[in-house]
Amino acid sequence: MKKIKKFSLVKPLLMVSFLAIAALSVRGVTSLKSLNNSSGDVLGATTYPITITSPANNYGYYLLSPGHDPVEMFYNWTDSIPNGPVKYQIEQNVAAYPSGRETLFGLWYNCRDVCTDRYCDKCFQDKSVWTGTYYGSAYDPPYADDYEMWRVNAKDSLGNIYHSDWSKIILLYSERRSTPSNAPVLLTPADTYIHVESPSKFDWQDVTGNLGYIIEFAKDSSFTQKVGTFTVNGSNYTHTSLPKGINLFWRVRTKLVNSQLSPWSIVYKFRVSNPPSIPVTTSPAANFVSQITKPVFKWNASTLNPTHYDIQIAPTLDFDLETTFGSGDIRVPVPATSWTDPNELLRGRSYYWRVRSSNSLDEMSAWSPAKKMGVAPVKPVQGVPTAGATLQVLKPKFTWTESYGATSTTIQVSKSTTMSLPVINKTLITAPTAPVTSYTPTTALVSKTVYYWRVKANSPGGSSAWSPVRKFTTK
Repeated sequence: MKKIKKFSLVKPLLMVSFLAIAALSVRGVTSLKSLNNSSGDVLGATTYPITITSPANNYGYYLLSPGHDPVEMFYNWTDSIPNGPVKYQIEQNVAAYPSGRETLFGLWYNCRDVCTDRYCDKCFQDKSVWTGTYYGSAYDPPYADDYEMWRVNAKDSLGNIYHSDWSKIILLYSERRSTPSNAPVLLTPADTYIHVESPSKFDWQDVTGNLGYIIEFAKDSSFTQKVGTFTVNGSNYTHTSLPKGINLFWRVRTKLVNSQLSPWSIVYKFRVSNPPSIPVTTSPAANFVSQITKPVFKWNASTLNPTHYDIQIAPTLDFDLETTFGSGDIRVPVPATSWTDPNELLRGRSYYWRVRSSNSLDEMSAWSPAKKMGVAPVKPVQGVPTAGATLQVLKPKFTWTESYGATSTTIQVSKSTTMSLPVINKTLITAPTAPVTSYTPTTALVSKTVYYWRVKANSPGGSSAWSPVRKFTTK
């Protein structure tokens, strides 16, 4: 997610002039649809509309004065595109004078007041403000100053084919508020934060001369539906059982001398995360050794409405994805509960893998317990003795092909087809720079005897399958 940016002070709004409105009325224009497509986007031939779910149009959020940033706020939307993932394109522009003002029929107008439809490309023509792409359906934007507009559309994963037209335009605005005298300045979770964990810690600035604090939680900003009121001595409080998945509000006041109380602090809104359940991984099982380089990773579906899963595969248990051959985060949209790496895992190596689930608000479950698995080296191909051969010597040379990824090779020779009680059971250390591809026994075999032999390659990632059992006879 992008980090939020600080806002400047709110500038006065500019209203649409009477002449601009008259010009629109005379020409029969009720929106800027006649000005659409200035960016060259192919519109009108798409099937799946995008619906903005939050924040609502004309949504106001607040900044503390002086100098406190707001918390991240997510733009959320839904669509009915059947085949994911898709690449979403977000456009954002400042809607207040001067950067949001454009010319229409030779007159100045304010984008904030005129852009009521989705076709308002004139107000989004300054692509340097923000045009970006994002996989998913919630986006934490870089904030503009004061008033801002945003919209979103969807393309295919390559960014070529449009699945949707632009969404309706959403207008947001910010205001500054001052903290009352002697009231605490709330710190974290900051206003409108939607990813508060449980247990939830609430922190505020200490007030000089305080005798303690009173903190309240409620389901509404007027605190008629209180969730709890608590008296604390320090300037923080941890709540262990707040309701999850709904909007909540909190405020604090200071206990002063002579039983006096300060005014309440500014009210902050927040939401305790209600993420989907942790996925249960099923395959590969712990310590499984894959004989193929593209194994299928599987897990059970999570509950509580997941929208996608993240899977990580790494060669170290700390999942340092900068380590060589780490896969990075892979996002898998529901309803899929499996994934195959399009790139081959390296033979002879061990890997760890885990999965987590997320919902449309990007609330994430904890990672599933990491499971270790390995990829076996290539199975050796036997050379001599060939199948059915009769050997003239009792100390024959056994040969096989080099096995990529192997650190050792095991050869077995037995008088039984089941390879029980082998007369030779030898593991030979090998290396890429000095591969071992043959073995000659130091003890003679018994003459006129039927023998069977096989070979396999070993590595930190596990062992390959045994080669086929071959029969030979000594003379």
